[in-house]
Amino acid sequence: MAKHQVFLVHGMGDFAAGWSVGSQQVLRDAWSNYQRIKELGLAGHFDFVEVTYNDIFEEIREQWRVNAAAAAGALSGTGLEDRAAQRLVALANAASGDDFARTHVLDVVMYRFMRQISERVTQSVRRQILDRLHSFAQNDMPSWSILGHSLGTAVVCDTLHAMFSQVVDGATLGERFKPDFVFMVANTSHLLWNKGGDCYASLVRPHSVDTLGMCWKYCDFSHELDPVPAVDAFDPPAHVEVATKANSV
Repeated sequence: MAKHQVFLVHGMGDFAAGWSVGSQQVLRDAWSNYQRIKELGLAGHFDFVEVTYNDIFEEIREQWRVNAAAAAGALSGTGLEDRAAQRLVALANAASGDDFARTHVLDVVMYRFMRQISERVTQSVRRQILDRLHSFAQNDMPSWSILGHSLGTAVVCDTLHAMFSQVVDGATLGERFKPDFVFMVANTSHLLWNKGGDCYASLVRPHSVDTLGMCWKYCDFSHELDPVPAVDAFDPPAHVEVATKANSV
């Protein structure tokens, strides 16, 4: 029987292949604190699957360094004020690859305001998830969950909403593809929602009875001192089911 697949989706910043190794160890160490998990050997029933989309941002940053005028035009076309656009172009042209504004803030701005970029990201993440699931035999489709952090929570939300609402090859994904758990850490999915309408009306919510939701459990975690998710906090109305909302200190 296939192991439960846990997809890990990074946040804003400069992430290369192998970025999740440390995160995986943190999760394994946490599991080891639960006696029941240790006794049943449950840690061996999971596979971690690293998801990376930073390559898309880095490709665009490089294009912008080569052609700053095109970058200015692209940003101005998003509706941002010209002064803000000029500042962002300067960030994109920064020579240092580890500059915080260039590798963190600019990622968020590109994702939120440039639809063609956000669609490239979500299509890439969707492909990585489905390629993994389709690598298993039809009669051994694994259960799976997904964990996103910071910008990655918006990517997870947008990707899963598209996966279960858009028709591909004449059909939408069925129930057997539904993830068991969606874990959102430092949730920016409401802050960065740009699809029109209400973020809370998307399919990315739990519902085990009918087709209103696309996961069995949705767990939201935030740190009370983290300013990013607090800007426009994820706080669904009472009629929207959310399995867990937790603040950590």
